[in-house]
Amino acid sequence: MKRQTESAVVRLPARRLTLISLLFISLLSTLPATIAAETRRPRVLIDAAHHNFHTAEGRYAPLARFLQESGFAVHSATSPVTPQLLKTTDVMVIANALHATNVDRWELPVAPAFTAEETALLTAWVENGGSLLLIADHFPFPGAIADLAANFGFRLFNGFAIRADMAAEDIFDIDLGSLKPHKQITGADLQAPVTRIAAFTGSAFAAPTRAQPLMVLGEGYELWLTPRAWEFRADTPRKSASGLLQGATHSHGKGRVAVFAEAAMFTSQSAPDGQTSIGFDAPAARDNRAFIINVFRWLTDSVNRR
Repeated sequence: MKRQTESAVVRLPARRLTLISLLFISLLSTLPATIAAETRRPRVLIDAAHHNFHTAEGRYAPLARFLQESGFAVHSATSPVTPQLLKTTDVMVIANALHATNVDRWELPVAPAFTAEETALLTAWVENGGSLLLIADHFPFPGAIADLAANFGFRLFNGFAIRADMAAEDIFDIDLGSLKPHKQITGADLQAPVTRIAAFTGSAFAAPTRAQPLMVLGEGYELWLTPRAWEFRADTPRKSASGLLQGATHSHGKGRVAVFAEAAMFTSQSAPDGQTSIGFDAPAARDNRAFIINVFRWLTDSVNRR
């Protein structure tokens, strides 16, 4: 994710569907979630109730379409978190949520996007077998979900992770050690092994000891702790980000959590110039599509055993 002027673009190839397939998909999209759950398609809810910068109808439309094409049932969550809502899904995706006071004010202070009750419900849901994909881009988004992430042992840094050469993308590579091996997500025995992915200006976090790192920031990365988004000054506080993470997975109780500190890598967007592609269609994002599907497969690995 870069700036508010970005727009989501869909570049997925069209499929030839039979009339029966078209009718089935149309019917499935209009059924209540409790009825749709009778199918064996893993269910994904993308949060849209917390002033999210990325939603299934907006900047994550390419992601929603990609997941649908890959066998997932994707819906948008437009209401606050409740026990009833969580019963309708296998994976809850929260991407760049904000409190109402920060929607048009990307500066300190940053208020929590979720109420204490919602945070407690999500935490208990994961502990009892739910799966959460938590995405917080650069400032101010980490600050809005810091309390929720902390319940799973993650410490989010509310800033910008920036490489010294100010490159447009951040490359994570198995051979270089910045992309870490994960049997179910990057494994060499997978149908589509993942060896190189790209991200696009995020933040960073520290993970609990038992978490499995995926994306590790290397030498030359700094964490810029600006009090206002995209305002970098000579006196902006900075610290080394070497060794901090932009992606990790964690088994928590009976459930699973995947945390990422960059959002654009999960979708397809155009940069402010209207010409440059960022996200999983960018030239540098060679394995991003396979990586995304593998993350969701890991999150839903236990669905058919419930």
